[in-house]
Amino acid sequence: MNYLRLSMITLITIFSFQLRGIAQEILSQSEEIRNMKIGEYNVYRVILQENGSATFESFDYVDAITEKKPEKNFPNEHFQVLGKLQNSSASFLPDNWAFPATYIQKGYEGNKQMQEDFGYIPQKIHKNDNHEERVVYLNGWIFNLSDWKNKDDYTLWTISIPKLSNEEREALKEKQKAEENINDKKKKGLKGKLLALQESAMSPEYRALHNANAPKMLQDYLDAAFAKQEKEYAAWIKNPGNAKFVENVELIRETMIKFYKKDKEEYYNSEEYRRIKANNEAADQARANSTVTLKNESGGTICVTTGGSSKTIGPGGSSSFQCSKDIYYGQMNGNTCSTTKGSLIVSANQSCGDTITVL
Repeated sequence: MNYLRLSMITLITIFSFQLRGIAQEILSQSEEIRNMKIGEYNVYRVILQENGSATFESFDYVDAITEKKPEKNFPNEHFQVLGKLQNSSASFLPDNWAFPATYIQKGYEGNKQMQEDFGYIPQKIHKNDNHEERVVYLNGWIFNLSDWKNKDDYTLWTISIPKLSNEEREALKEKQKAEENINDKKKKGLKGKLLALQESAMSPEYRALHNANAPKMLQDYLDAAFAKQEKEYAAWIKNPGNAKFVENVELIRETMIKFYKKDKEEYYNSEEYRRIKANNEAADQARANSTVTLKNESGGTICVTTGGSSKTIGPGGSSSFQCSKDIYYGQMNGNTCSTTKGSLIVSANQSCGDTITVL
């Protein structure tokens, strides 16, 4: 299947759930992910209203799913989802081994060597972390949840919709138009006509969001999914192999942390570290001793020239120069700072390592 281009059937599947709500069968997030499109997604900020409805604001960055890798511990059941969140690289792993209801933004503990030696242990999310990021993949859309505490206490930050080709957008428009022709017959009076006019002016993606009642759809899914997760996990953990796996995860994580701390302490006490630190400090001091810093407190931009080059320093700004050469005010030619010398600011080999304030 080519995930880079949605078929018309897939397109209708992704955008038609706004009308039918959540299906009776609640799928785990790992099952929902199987149907997610690889590629870029348009991002819409969710603005909740007091009456429970929502409006949406288009963001100029993109989210993306670049790869759906089999999860290292349960490769046949779950995924590690790689991609971008708000233009930054991100990794997501399931929140539960039996029945994932969300995916959490995290990777695996340790470096590559530790992972090969000890195993692939999902990073621990601390309960006091008020910035936990989770996502819900639901019928082709990505729901980005920030400040997660539990299924009833989170912020629905954005919803991301697959980018559509021109053909796909036109197909979606036609589908929505047909649906609206049916609904328009039910809208009577001036208010109904105005509402129909407003809807017709929306982009097809925005209209899909507008019609979906996305916050309620998400909450309905979370309520059902976490209820099912509780039952599924209670049965899953009774399997001795699964129980041993969970026990091992915690033991390995503790071991990895101990090894990391031990290696860190040993390294900081090593001759190599002390030599590198001393060399860095010596290099920093040498650089400081060979430069002079000008701090511009004149209230305007100044032009400075030295050694055949020139540069400007804005109000309140600072810049460092080699102190082995005379430093002069330069002359501004329009917006260009020239190398034509004006008055002397500081003589060569004077004030090395110092900061001079220009008033």
